[in-house]
Parts: sequence; structure tokens; C-alpha cells
Amino acid sequence: MSKIKSIYFLIGLTILFFPFFRISYIMLFFLIGALFSSWILKFIVKESMFVDLTQLFLTMSILLLIVLIMGTHRLPLFIIGGALAITTFGKGVAEIIQQDEFYSAKPSIAFLIIGSMYAFFAFTWITWNKSDVDHGMLLFLSVMGALTGALLKSIIIREENIIIPSGSAMTMWLFYSFSFGYHVDTIYLSRFLFLPLLWDILPTKRVLQISLQC
Repeated sequence: MSKIKSIYFLIGLTILFFPFFRISYIMLFFLIGALFSSWILKFIVKESMFVDLTQLFLTMSILLLIVLIMGTHRLPLFIIGGALAITTFGKGVAEIIQQDEFYSAKPSIAFLIIGSMYAFFAFTWITWNKSDVDHGMLLFLSVMGALTGALLKSIIIREENIIIPSGSAMTMWLFYSFSFGYHVDTIYLSRFLFLPLLWDILPTKRVLQISLQC
């Protein structure tokens, strides 16, 4: 496991502190992280790792600033925590198993499953003291956020740590804003989440690989 992936996972674990600190303090932490990593990039070492970290820290600071401006009743903090979990854990695991074959779907499948799982964990952890939480809706939001992140990762090359957390957060926010109009059953989402595993079981995968090689 590379150094940058380990740092990603450690940053993702900061969601454990979200329920216990003010949003302004959390934003200040990410802002200091952005300034520190950019300072290292400018004066000490020129590595892409610090560019990625600066982008991630700065993006999270901006998202948290939007939460402060709009209020948690309009943009809940757990959506930002979910976006951070999707970016760090989902994207990190997907890059670890990344293969050179262009037809491999394993990284995207890993992104969807791992990102959804950790986003749902972030949701339930941040909202643990709230009794009016619809866990079916939280699971739905986590799947939609991870699906958006996996899609964005498959079509972009640069600035992933800006586009993926912003895109997944905005998608989850959009569906959360209209959540009063429908109900999501948890069991159906659970089935949908594990459907990509059939890609490695059904013979369709091998047929597609052979056709791509021809």
C-alpha cells in the first residue's frame, strides 16, 4: 500500500470526530491541512502527493464553509462526511486494485461497494444521536454518492480530489432535498449494491473480454 493511500485512509477517519466538534473547527482543521501541504509542496518537496492532499483539504474546507453559510438544516453535515468517506476509502481502494486492462470493471465495482459502505457508516455515525433518521434514505444517498464518484473517476484524470468529493456531495444533497417525496426500502438497495459482484460470477464478463480483444 502506497504512502498516499495510507494518508487518505487516515484523513477518512476524521469523520469519527465530526459529531463531537463544531463545524467551524473541522473546517479550520482542513484549511490548516491545505496550507501545510501547499507549504511543503512549495518549499520542501515537489511531489504530486501533496498536490492531491492540498486539493482534498481545500475542497473539504469549501464544502464545510457552504454548510456554515446554509445551515445544517439545509445541507446536513453527514453529507460532507459521506463525500469524504467516498473520496478517501472508495477512491483509495479502487486505486489499489487498479489494473492496466482498460476493460476491467473491478476498480469501479470496488469504488461503488466500498464507497457506499463507508459513506453509510459515516452517515449513521454522524447522525447517531438523532432519532428521526431514515436509514433507508441514508443507504440510498450513500449508493448514489458512491455511484457518482465512481462515474466521475472513470471519466476524469486530473483534479480528482476536487471533482469527486464535490460531485458526490452535490448529488447526495440533491436527492436529500427531495427525500420527502418518496420512500426507499433498505432491502432493495442492499440487493442493488451487491449486484456488481455478479460481474465476476456470470460468464458475460469473459465473453466481453474476448470480444474486446478481437
